[in-house]
Amino acid sequence: MLGKNIKALRLSKGLSQQALAEQLHVVRQTVSKWESGLSVPDADLLIRLSQLLGVTPGELLGQELEPSAESAEQLAKRLAELGELLATRTRRLRRTMRALAALLLVASLLLLLWAAPSLLAPLSGAPSLPEGAIGGADGPTDILVWSRPTAAGTAAAIIGAIAAAAGAVLLLVKSRRS
Repeated sequence: MLGKNIKALRLSKGLSQQALAEQLHVVRQTVSKWESGLSVPDADLLIRLSQLLGVTPGELLGQELEPSAESAEQLAKRLAELGELLATRTRRLRRTMRALAALLLVASLLLLLWAAPSLLAPLSGAPSLPEGAIGGADGPTDILVWSRPTAAGTAAAIIGAIAAAAGAVLLLVKSRRS
């Protein structure tokens, strides 16, 4: 709700994210994170933001707070609630990212296990294309009975699996850092 309010009020004032950020002495990405709900401004910035947008902090938060001595405490409480909600959503997102990365890593390793023997078979001296022969009126005819994937195709599968595994590992590392 806070992010939508910031965006709507910013647009109604004809301000870009960059212009608003400059007036608040923050970077544009900070305003973008507020509007997308990835973070919330601290109490001081929220007060300055509400002044710039011409509303009360309560209106910016989506509720009208009664003017009283407790309004600063109510504002701080509401910000704490929003911060906790954001933290919960972030934890849930990280958990999901870790699960997807682990799944990608397992799938990549299974693909490697499947493809590796086909790539290594020519190195072991085993024929990669076993052939059979049948007789015909004009003599024996060679036919293809069974074949393995080509070395180039298997190599491409292995490279893809390694890239996917590396991506999964990077995703896991990133989710642990942030």
